Amino acid sequence: MRALWPWHMRSAAFFGARRLLRRSLLSLQSRSAALFNSLSRRQTNVAQLGAWWNSTNYVYGTTSNPYSLAHNPGGSSGGEAALQTSVGIPISLASDTGGSIRTPAAFCGLFGHKPTNGTVSTRGAYISDSNAWEVETLQVLGPMSRHAVDLVPLLQVLLGDNQHLMQLDTEVHFTKCNFFFLTTD
Repeated sequence: MRALWPWHMRSAAFFGARRLLRRSLLSLQSRSAALFNSLSRRQTNVAQLGAWWNSTNYVYGTTSNPYSLAHNPGGSSGGEAALQTSVGIPISLASDTGGSIRTPAAFCGLFGHKPTNGTVSTRGAYISDSNAWEVETLQVLGPMSRHAVDLVPLLQVLLGDNQHLMQLDTEVHFTKCNFFFLTTD
């Protein structure tokens, strides 16, 4: 190849190809950023006051469960769970006080986790206008995902410097766990 191409032509071809590759990578990067921005800024339905077991309000109406339109996706993060179940978004970050991550995840076939209070920062998240002690100790931010294996990496990102507070890398032996249940008449 060296004998066929003079030096100045080789370098021109090389730099031209490099310039073309750089332009296509920048184009791909800008298209990826646009796609990420469009996916990351979705607005979903939420229960009125964020305090119900469904996702109905007077502004957006009722959200239906994607698996069965006759059923609801749970609340209060049911709109988020319905969108994720419909493959509109890959992961979700939601707040949870009394089941707002866990209930929609269960209703929509997702996986959700309510971390221990104080492990994941809620700074910058508008969760409640109340400064009551109960709200501060109960409300947390946590992930929802379509696959259980995604929860650990998501939690590691959310925990940041607080990873030492949770033992996410420790193997759990279910034979050593105690399970309790309550039956009623």
